[in-house]
Amino acid sequence: MRKNTCLLLGVALIVSQVACTADTSQTKTPAATSHIELDIFSGRPNPAWDLSAADTATLTGMIGSLPPSSPVYLPTPLGYRGFLVSVNEPELGPVVRMRAYQGVVEYQGYETRYYADPDKHVERWLLATARPQIDTQLYDSLLAEIGEQ
Repeated sequence: MRKNTCLLLGVALIVSQVACTADTSQTKTPAATSHIELDIFSGRPNPAWDLSAADTATLTGMIGSLPPSSPVYLPTPLGYRGFLVSVNEPELGPVVRMRAYQGVVEYQGYETRYYADPDKHVERWLLATARPQIDTQLYDSLLAEIGEQ
């Protein structure tokens, strides 16, 4: 009897979710946005900025096109330590965290995955989004460290 009650409750929940989805199909759900932090300073706040939903879609598309990699140790020396990315769903808050550093993207969602980015496309793209947020000397220094292409 208890199993049947749980089964019926589960089915009722699924049906109500389907009904709610059907009723709200006219309203567009807000898309995910991202918060970026340039991990570089010790003893003072790191530069940080937000990406729009369109830029977040571009970023996730770039990462989705990268080949998987085996787990990699990403060191955290003094100075530049990569870009920290938090992808935020409007109703859930941060759902994915990533670090782009040294040609690797470490992706932490339900599980941790690694992607190879030997040409550092993701890091250079994120640096380009930082340009209005950081001074020219820091930008040029990071561009030299990450590498131009």
